[in-house]
Amino acid sequence: MKTLREFAEMILNQVSENMGYRGEIVEIPNNNVENRVGLALSEPGNKLSPIVMISDLYEEYKTEGNENMLGPWCLKVKMRFLQQLEMQEDFPDITKMLQQGYPELKNHIQMKLINAAANEQHLKDIPWVPFLDLAITFRLALESNQDICVFTEITNSLLKIWNATSDELYQAALTNLQANNDYVFCDLFDYLFKDMPEFSGISDSVPTVKLYILTNNQAQFGAYELLRPNILKEIADKSNSDLIIFPCSVHELLVHPYDGTISIDYMRETVHHVNHTELLKEDVLSNQVYLYQRKEDRLIIA
Repeated sequence: MKTLREFAEMILNQVSENMGYRGEIVEIPNNNVENRVGLALSEPGNKLSPIVMISDLYEEYKTEGNENMLGPWCLKVKMRFLQQLEMQEDFPDITKMLQQGYPELKNHIQMKLINAAANEQHLKDIPWVPFLDLAITFRLALESNQDICVFTEITNSLLKIWNATSDELYQAALTNLQANNDYVFCDLFDYLFKDMPEFSGISDSVPTVKLYILTNNQAQFGAYELLRPNILKEIADKSNSDLIIFPCSVHELLVHPYDGTISIDYMRETVHHVNHTELLKEDVLSNQVYLYQRKEDRLIIA
């Protein structure tokens, strides 16, 4: 049976010979898991090279155990290529925007939190800043003429072109974070039922341990809100207590006012269990639990 890369080579050869596409095999980093494999294809005379993912086709191949579906697989690749090509044509200005210098783009830099150990190989190719057991990475948020936001990861090669440093990226991203109030902090139950008016105020009737959610308005890669200056201090001052931070996923955090009555070991075991039974591997942020110490104004691994 062919490996994923051998399968990709087979598909690439077929679409090149039969459909006239040029292309290459590319590997795309995927948080916490193995790189995804795709085909960067282009038509003669067209500079756009959409990437067509083929992992699902490879799974079909492994299930079938033979190459009888080669024709239909190539047709699927063609359809995906044409769809991606149409989408990319909506962003004619993105390439030009990326060619701008660091001063012109620094206001578009955002942070992203990922697990450092699980992404050790990928971190060799991108600028990052260590934070507890995590890595602060960086991306550009660029808007096209159609007011659609496109995110692209900042790599070491782009950083070299900019003649910038990881610390400069961090400071720029931190400034951008402070410049907006794009975050959500509220009772977890109120958040979960926010679109159900009949459950309005449900948190008042829940006598159990209070949990609050911290994320961004989009609830997408919102764990970086942990880095928002003074956010934990403000929460701790309001609750008059230390805080336990549960790194639920790369998308959100749970915050619990901590009075020492619940075992931290138990909470850590709970996080580990949820990570391995409820979350997609690429959504896992950490198996640790964090403690914000109010008096010291310090966040540590509990």
